[in-house]
Order: sequence, then C-alpha cells, then structure tokens
Amino acid sequence: MTTSPPVARLALVGDRSPHVRSHVRIPPLLDALRRRDRIDLDPYWVSTVDAEEPGALAGFDGIWLLPGSPYASQAGGVAAARAARERRIPFLGTCGGFQHALLDVARNVCGLAGAEHAEYAPDAAEATGCSTASRSSAPPSSRRATPRSAARSPASARRTSARS
Repeated sequence: MTTSPPVARLALVGDRSPHVRSHVRIPPLLDALRRRDRIDLDPYWVSTVDAEEPGALAGFDGIWLLPGSPYASQAGGVAAARAARERRIPFLGTCGGFQHALLDVARNVCGLAGAEHAEYAPDAAEATGCSTASRSSAPPSSRRATPRSAARSPASARRTSARS
C-alpha cells in the first residue's frame, strides 16, 4: 500500500497582481513541483493587508513572502516574516519579501525600532532595505551598495488554483 505524502499548506503573502511577472508564474511553478517532484502544496494567497491581522497566518506550514513591493501594507509584510520566525516554520522571502524579513529582524531581534525600508521612507536614518529600481544614472556595473545606517487567517486567504 502506497501512502501519499502530507499536503503542506502554503501562505503566499503578497498583493496579487497580473502585472507582477512572478505572481503569474507561481501557479505553473507549483503545478510543475506537483507533477515532476511529487511535492504537493496547498497554496493560499494572503494579501499583506490581511497578513496584518492577528492569527491570519495560523495553520500554515510555510510562508512565502512574495516579490511585488512596495506592498499595500508594510506592516503585513513584516508580520508575515515575524510569524514564520516566531513559529519556526519554513519561510521564503524573495526580493521585497526578503527585505521585509530584514525589517523584522532589525526591529524585533536587533532592537532597531526606527529601522525603515527605503521604498517607504527613503530619507530614514536607519533604512535597511533598498529599492530595486535604479536611482542612479551610472551604469549598474559601477554602482555599489553602501549601508545607510551606522548599526545599520486562512479564513481571509484565497485559495489559488495551480490551473488558474
């Protein structure tokens, strides 16, 4: 008798948009994982506004904080990263998602209460994230990053179909 592996519930946290290329590519990616690697995920899209609500991410086995910042709710992005860290569940933050995870760590682990993301507060003294948009007319190969600081519920989630 063959038993099938358990299905993991995955929160896809981000403000879903057909104009964000990675958002469009997620359903086919999850389909490919299911077919090729037999990794069966039960994905739910959770907006960053909904992710702000206490318990919004309870019951998920993993959280993927998606690209597409600036988010509708910066606090929701940080809350998603914090929920994964505090509950010790698998977390993937890609692009803006990783930058919001850095904000969580800066604020809630390192004690930098004033840490801000450059896309939301470009003039902040403790900006921890950077915009992926170029602010320089110099060619990309001649630019380099420099620190700007010295210390420097599923009920509201929408299930996604890998076929949509």
